[in-house]
Amino acid sequence: MSLADDLKKIKQEADPQIADLRKALLNAQKQLSDVKKKRDDFTAAVVQAAHDAMLSTGPIPPVPTPKKDSRAKKAEVALLHSTDWQLGKQTLTYNSKEAERLIKQSVEKTIRIADIHRQDHPVKEVVLMLGGDLVENTTIFPSQVYEVDSDVMSQFVDVSRILIDITRTLLANFEKVTVVCEPGNHGRIGKFGELPKDINWDKLSYMFAGQALKDEKRLTWQMSKEDIQRVHIPDPTGKGEGYKALLIHGDEIRWGTASTIVRFADRWKSGAYKFFDEVEQITKGFDFRDLYIGHYHQHQSWNMANGEGSVFMSGAVETGNRYARDLLASNGAASQRLHFVDSEKGRVSAEYRLWLE
Repeated sequence: MSLADDLKKIKQEADPQIADLRKALLNAQKQLSDVKKKRDDFTAAVVQAAHDAMLSTGPIPPVPTPKKDSRAKKAEVALLHSTDWQLGKQTLTYNSKEAERLIKQSVEKTIRIADIHRQDHPVKEVVLMLGGDLVENTTIFPSQVYEVDSDVMSQFVDVSRILIDITRTLLANFEKVTVVCEPGNHGRIGKFGELPKDINWDKLSYMFAGQALKDEKRLTWQMSKEDIQRVHIPDPTGKGEGYKALLIHGDEIRWGTASTIVRFADRWKSGAYKFFDEVEQITKGFDFRDLYIGHYHQHQSWNMANGEGSVFMSGAVETGNRYARDLLASNGAASQRLHFVDSEKGRVSAEYRLWLE
């Protein structure tokens, strides 16, 4: 038999198999297309439902500008790290109503302490760093649905409303307000890896609260698609770079021991963390000084290797969390973190642990 006959025979024998493989491939491609379409439809449905829920807030009147501080003394900037509200979680000591009371108490204490500082120097600005896990959710772990007092849509509406309330309170007491938005792992929609990370209840709350306050001229609402947020308070003299920090939720570091967290911070500071500058069209480093982290429900701080910068871990609003007690050995009183920043020298000038009672 000739080579041509052999090839013809092989082709005839392989044809049915090839046809079956092609059919299977087409079916697989169709299934993938259907899954993507379902995901896109689900994403659109979530966003639309969130939008419809927020319409209930109605129009929001503008906030009057507070009296300007015209003193020539060097001003400082207040920096409130507000994280891990877990609104919707219900424990023996915590629920949605208690969460709102404690969150607003942290803002009230921020204003009172700022007023004390103002007796010596101006404090015209405040930066509100939202560290994520503001919603508790209902699908992060199997028994979670039995540990909440409200469904996730109600949590979203409440978080958005509280964000609007506290931002307006800050606008009434500071000449300029900047809000930096970092999502948390509890905001995840669906199972881990099931949907894009951008589909997150924290992000939706940030988006709608920011949209509701878009006409406030003294407000800067900072959202980024990155998992790590950049915080930059410029030097008012224009001579230095100002104060630079990174804000993360904390789940980016899987093993949250002190040494691991500091090691990650040191690596990022040494140049491992890059970002794309849309203005200059280049990729460059962000030479930050400090790193702010939540997630672990603990109030701690550690020095970085260079001896200058620090890692600042903040506590949670939530109390009575059995996971934090059993696995993190952290179940203390609720607290948040307040700093005051000297932007000319580019460093924190005062630190406070805000006990929430």
